[in-house]
Amino acid sequence: MKEKSVGNGIFIKGKWEFNQNVAEKFDEHIQKSLPFYDIGHEIILDNIEIFLENNSKKNNIIITDIGCSTGILIQKISNKFKNHPLTIYGIDKEKSMIEIAKKRSYSTLHKIDWICESIENYSINKSDIIICYYILQFIPERERLKILQSIYKNLNKKGIFFLFEKTKSKNQIIDKIYQTLITKYKLKHGYTLEEIKNKEKSLKGILIPLTVKDNFRLIDKAGFKNYDTILQYASFIGILAKK
Repeated sequence: MKEKSVGNGIFIKGKWEFNQNVAEKFDEHIQKSLPFYDIGHEIILDNIEIFLENNSKKNNIIITDIGCSTGILIQKISNKFKNHPLTIYGIDKEKSMIEIAKKRSYSTLHKIDWICESIENYSINKSDIIICYYILQFIPERERLKILQSIYKNLNKKGIFFLFEKTKSKNQIIDKIYQTLITKYKLKHGYTLEEIKNKEKSLKGILIPLTVKDNFRLIDKAGFKNYDTILQYASFIGILAKK
């Protein structure tokens, strides 16, 4: 099978994989592919800041980033809160992603553990803040409730959970508008129509989006009762939940 370009020097043969080829170019590729990728990070950082202010008497805050990829969000957290003691767990099943993450610079006040493991097989540590940034959509649908239940169980009281996902609309007309918006976004950032279509084909059966309503249903069923949308652009949504 011939390799096909999906942009940024990334070539895919068949189905999408987060391999070394993808890992090396991931940061640039994702920022040009996913609207408000950095804005989502800023929203998470702002909420962490509020959490730290409201829990100033707590000596050590524990943060778990599930599907941490190259560690860029963890680095932003570490840099912004460099003077606050933190324990951070970065979890990703791709060794090449973890290796890149380890090479970044972090505050010496922070204890950072890198775990190369799939979330389906990992026992989540007790945490004050848990982040799933565009990762659950790659997990088989039958496993998602179990993961969310584990997140709820291991989130400390008054802890916060961030779930960012690509979704789909139950309305086909609106869904087509969403797809057109995302295509235009990618074209504006330098991708060709062929590269966009190649990636879409490679992700079929790999990235399985749910509707916003179905994501809320899973969050509720996992145990959360306080949750709502904090960001949405077309099919991309950010949800904040509090235990």
